[in-house]
Amino acid sequence: TEIYTLSLHDALPISEPRELGTLLPMLRRAMQYMPLSEAVALVAEASGASRTQLYASALKLKSDA
Repeated sequence: TEIYTLSLHDALPISEPRELGTLLPMLRRAMQYMPLSEAVALVAEASGASRTQLYASALKLKSDA
């Protein structure tokens, strides 16, 4: 019997990061329910997108509102 140790990262499906344009609705909705930094972190983690790009987009969304 062999024992293998797997991390949560090993269990997650491998997928390409989504296009930023497709993430804006998700980001906008998250910003309605939580602070900006938490919304960015949540969407970045869920999508694999860059936090820097998402944060810049979130600031733009906030200024356009």
